[in-house]
Amino acid sequence: MRVDSKGTKIGARKVKIIRLSDAEIGKTYIVVRIEGRGFIKKRLLDMGILPGLAVRVIRVAPLRDPIEVSARGVPVSIRKSEARYVVVREANST
Repeated sequence: MRVDSKGTKIGARKVKIIRLSDAEIGKTYIVVRIEGRGFIKKRLLDMGILPGLAVRVIRVAPLRDPIEVSARGVPVSIRKSEARYVVVREANST
């Protein structure tokens, strides 16, 4: 699947692209890309947050930091500042 820079599938309907830091509790998302460089990108990849992976937002702390997601059935807590580097789309928008 090809997606242009505005989050629209080429030759198809629009796809809602958001940051993981803005994701809704209980929804499942597909990781589109990891932005950022160096330590942040390596940390996210080491935690198993990979492009193409389905992640479900389990819960968000009262002050919206950290965010707990399930990646491959494993709960992972991510700081909001790190979650901003994870670009996702809704899983049902294939």
